[in-house]
Amino acid sequence: MIFASTDFRSLPLAVRSNIDGVLLCDVMEHLDEPVGFLRSLPESLPSSTRALITVPARNELWSAWDDRYGHFRRYDLDMLRAELEAAGLTLIASRYFFQSLYLPMRLAKRSRGGVIEPPTTAWPHRIIGAAMGLEQRIIPARVPGASIIAVAAHFR
Repeated sequence: MIFASTDFRSLPLAVRSNIDGVLLCDVMEHLDEPVGFLRSLPESLPSSTRALITVPARNELWSAWDDRYGHFRRYDLDMLRAELEAAGLTLIASRYFFQSLYLPMRLAKRSRGGVIEPPTTAWPHRIIGAAMGLEQRIIPARVPGASIIAVAAHFR
């Protein structure tokens, strides 16, 4: 089931009790207090044991887009681990991804005064997509990228 534009905490307990995993894709950077939110997961979703989390990475990539879309922070691997642990979650795995975007984002930010414009044609997306697939196979997880993906566990 998909509940678009719904706060999961407002779902009936019968529904919440059947949810065994959580996707928090580009959520935590929008929260003023992400640790408190993460602490609420086990109580709100009593059957859930895992969370897959993505967040924007590397504060040096902060741009006008972060301001525009209401981000409070960009993460590094240690910062994400610290927030998860402070919330009582156990980090199972984490890594940077979109490493091939890191340098272009730094350069674009510097040359455009903090504004990064999206491509207007499809071919850059195809090239970037192919690079993303390749980088996951060959670039070590701790090499900085534009985002982080992590899996965390919480136990009842």
